[in-house]
This record gives sequence, structure tokens and C-alpha cells, in this order.
Amino acid sequence: MNDVQFESFTKPLINRKFEQKSCGEGPQLYSILEDDGHISTLKSDIEHCINDSFERCDNFSQHLQFFYQFYKENEDCDPENFAAKDNVNFFKEALNTYARQVAQVKSIHNTRKIGMLLIDNTDLKGTIEPSPLRMLENLDTILPKLAKKKLDDQMAELSEMKFKLDQTPNDTISFVDHLTFLDNSTERMPSLSHEGKIIARYYSLFKK
Repeated sequence: MNDVQFESFTKPLINRKFEQKSCGEGPQLYSILEDDGHISTLKSDIEHCINDSFERCDNFSQHLQFFYQFYKENEDCDPENFAAKDNVNFFKEALNTYARQVAQVKSIHNTRKIGMLLIDNTDLKGTIEPSPLRMLENLDTILPKLAKKKLDDQMAELSEMKFKLDQTPNDTISFVDHLTFLDNSTERMPSLSHEGKIIARYYSLFKK
């Protein structure tokens, strides 16, 4: 057999001298293996399993693009800008979004068998999971402060309104001013009521 692996048998070293082959070079091992139908089928099956496994891994990586996308958006987002978002619906949607992201990351299995490969997702989860948690922590910090400020502002306005309404006019000018303030206060009441409901919604958000 013409293969270096068999030279210790076909060209033995005797007295520090290689003996010459007496039967010629012989057939090539590669040619023998190529002509073996069983080995050829086995090789084809192995190649198919490997290619199929990597194709399925590629499809799995496309599925992970969803996690990469929201991770990138979270990392690019400056939580300090949340304070400028004076919109209770924005904060409600943000809380739902980040809570949903946390649940989605937790749903990723630590390991996943794909074909003949075993994918370890531990590092992936460890990288992505802190991102939505950090956003939730920032919202938990900002929301109470924002709600308290809005409540304090409204309480200050109502206190001032009550103080002026409790005053008794003592001349014509003060009486006219009092009536004008009373009219303005009456017109302001629907807005104050609406703002009060918004404040209540803010408080209900971070109490959940």
C-alpha cells in the first residue's frame, strides 16, 4: 500500500538502512477509499449533517437579530431624556415594552441543540438582559419624581386659588378683581380636574 503510514512495514529500517520494496509501489490508499461506496456515502452524510447544522445555526442567528435590535436601541437611548417626555401614555408604553423585553430574554434557553451542534446562549443572555432592566430602573427613578413635581405644582396652584378666594373684597377695585379671579378659576377647574387624573395615572404606573 503506497502510503507513508505503512512505510514502517513496506520499507523497514534494518541496520539503519531502508530496505527497498520488492513488490512495487502498490495502490494509493486515497484511491481505494474513493472507490469505496460505503465510505463515500458516509462522507456525504457527514458533510450534509455539518452543512445542515450550520445552515440552521444561521437561521437561528437571524432570529436573534430581534434581540440585537432592541438591545442596540436601548443602548443608544439616553434615559435622561425620559424626564422631558411629559406624556403618561409614553411612559405606560415604555414600561410595557421593557418588561416584555425582560420576559423575552428570560425565555431564551441557556443551551440549544441545533443539528449536531450545541449552542451556549449564556453569554448572550448575560449581555442582553441588563439592558431592559436598566431602562426599567431608570423609569422607576424618574416616574415618582415627575409625578411628585406635577402634584406639587397643582397643590401650589390650588392653595393659591383657595387663599385668594377666601379673601373678602373691601372696595370696588378689589371686588372686580375678585370676580375676575373667580371667573378665571371656574374656567380653570376642568383643566385642573384633567391634570389631576393624569397625575393619578402617573402614580398608578410606578405603583404596579
